[in-house]
Amino acid sequence: MSDAVYFQPLAAAETSLEIKKSRFIASALPVKSELAARQFIQYHKTLTPSAHHHCSAYIIGAPALSQQFAYNDDGEPAGTAGKPMYQVLYGQNVGDICVVVTRFFGGVKLGTGGLARAYADCTKAVMEQLSLQQVLPSCELKLTYAYTHSAAIDALLHNANISILNSNYAEAITLCVRLPVTEVDSLITDLNQRTSGEINIKKQP
Repeated sequence: MSDAVYFQPLAAAETSLEIKKSRFIASALPVKSELAARQFIQYHKTLTPSAHHHCSAYIIGAPALSQQFAYNDDGEPAGTAGKPMYQVLYGQNVGDICVVVTRFFGGVKLGTGGLARAYADCTKAVMEQLSLQQVLPSCELKLTYAYTHSAAIDALLHNANISILNSNYAEAITLCVRLPVTEVDSLITDLNQRTSGEINIKKQP
């Protein structure tokens, strides 16, 4: 399958673990933007200001392709918290997600290896609580055509697996639609046949 196929959470989840007297609370939230992820992280810092650390990781979009991701150790030794959390998300191919692990230090030091295992285990634990759905790669098309073709195209699009993102009715009709990449070639062929090629089709970046 394509690297762009991935899984996303359907709802928030939370779980807690106690590891060598430290309490870890792992919280996960579906997010569609880096802003939403940062707001979720800040929410937990505000919610439990007495906690010693609020470590985090998020990925927006398909993990294998995403350029919108980040992780943060929030005061833990470098590389012992945020990155292990991120690696769990990446390894399970889950995107559109933010995970925050809040730690209340219990007085027993875990060492760098112990910390990395603890944060990874907490992330795995909250992931087990999530309901996930598969996300297939999609493509946007911009369609421009004359009103004389509207009935035929409306009927074709009605039976296709598409979402209409926006529309503009001026001298001609312009629709922006999104559909699975696996169905793009078939739809383009059908559109050209229905309009005898009298349609402008552009793939959007």
